[in-house]
Amino acid sequence: MKVEKKILITGGTGTTGSRIAKRLVRSGAGVRITSRRIPAIAGAEHVYFDWNDQKTYRDALKNTDSLYLVAPVGVYEPSPIVVPFLEMASAFGVRRIVLLSAAIIDEDGPVFGKLHHAVRQYVPEWAVLKPSYFMQNFDGQHGASIREKNEIVTASGGGKVGFIDADDIAEVAVRALLDQKP
Repeated sequence: MKVEKKILITGGTGTTGSRIAKRLVRSGAGVRITSRRIPAIAGAEHVYFDWNDQKTYRDALKNTDSLYLVAPVGVYEPSPIVVPFLEMASAFGVRRIVLLSAAIIDEDGPVFGKLHHAVRQYVPEWAVLKPSYFMQNFDGQHGASIREKNEIVTASGGGKVGFIDADDIAEVAVRALLDQKP
C-alpha cells in the first residue's frame, strides 16, 4: 500500500500559510498544517507543532515530501531552532522546501539569512520567497499611521517599498511546491 505524501505547511494558520493550504487542498494535494491551534481549513490535516518542542517535529514530518517553511515569529536568530527541524526533515525524506523570507534580508544577513543556506544544504529542491511588506499590514500596523498621520512609516529611509498581497505570495508558493522541475 502506497502512503500519500503530504505537503507540510508550517505557520498554517498565518497570513500566507492559511492561503497556501486552501489553494493546495483545492488542487487535490495532501496537506498537513502545523500550528498550536486547530485551523478551520476543511480538507487539511492538522498536527500540533511548537518550534520550541522538538518532540512535535516527528508527527509533522511523517510522510512529508514538501514543506512551506515559516520560521518562528519574533525570533531574531531562528537558525538554532529551525536547523534541527531541517535536519530531521531531510532524514524523513523531505525533498523540497519553500522558505518565506523577506526582501530586505540578504542570504548572509541576519534573521533568515542563515536559513537561506540551510535549505540548500538539506534538500535538493528549494525556493526562497522574498516579498516586501504585505498589503494586509494596512489593516494593522500601517492602518493607524495612515489614519492618524497620513503617512506610512517603514525602514526604507527615503526609498520606496512595494506592498504585495498575501494572496500573490501564496500563489507563488503553491507553484513552487507543486510544479515539477523543468
